[in-house]
Amino acid sequence: MLNNFSISERKVAIIGAGFVGASIAYALTIRKLAREIVLIDIHEEKTIGEALDIQHGIPANGMVFGTGCILDSSRFTRLIADYTRLNTEVVKATIVGEHGDAQIPIWSRVSIAGVPIQEYCENVGLRWGENIRKDISDKVREMGATIIKGKGRTHYGIATCVCYLAEAVLNQRLTIAPVSTMFQGEYGIEDVCLSVPSIIGVNGVEKRLEERWAEEEFLAFRQAAEKMRNVLKTL
Repeated sequence: MLNNFSISERKVAIIGAGFVGASIAYALTIRKLAREIVLIDIHEEKTIGEALDIQHGIPANGMVFGTGCILDSSRFTRLIADYTRLNTEVVKATIVGEHGDAQIPIWSRVSIAGVPIQEYCENVGLRWGENIRKDISDKVREMGATIIKGKGRTHYGIATCVCYLAEAVLNQRLTIAPVSTMFQGEYGIEDVCLSVPSIIGVNGVEKRLEERWAEEEFLAFRQAAEKMRNVLKTL
């Protein structure tokens, strides 16, 4: 009779920690196919050594990334949805840069069901203009302070965002979100961490996307990078 078994446990046991067994454990580790790997061998000391050697390579395997502007983008999307009286699912809106005063709303790519927001507002007779954009941008930037003033801290929003990212990694379900990683020449920027839309999957950030923004948005982004470099110099 079979014992109860849950595929969600994703636990793998390897009998034999020789070259083949250890190599299988290593391959499973770098592919992140199991949550727990157990090496079983009569030679306990060698088995422990193999496990430690494999474990020590995991931190360098480039999955560390910050939540960046994912929460800001979620707030941005929510406010646009409220203004247009639509469901958030049809709103595509992203904030990049830093999670702070130097955040940059990418208005040039905001769309409603694939339609540029200005065009959408014109079609439905909804007021739109620089003053409305500024009002929404300011509210997003001040949202954290507003919540903290009301209840002392913010935590539900970021917790939901982290679970969204964790699902992409743990369930191997590719998604795109504005998270923060070290730039390596994208947008002409290097050696500084900023938030941009990125493909996220089992390997963490698979790729940072290079979008086409308005010139003033590019300028603000480069200024955010310089601000971050100056902060790092003080550490």
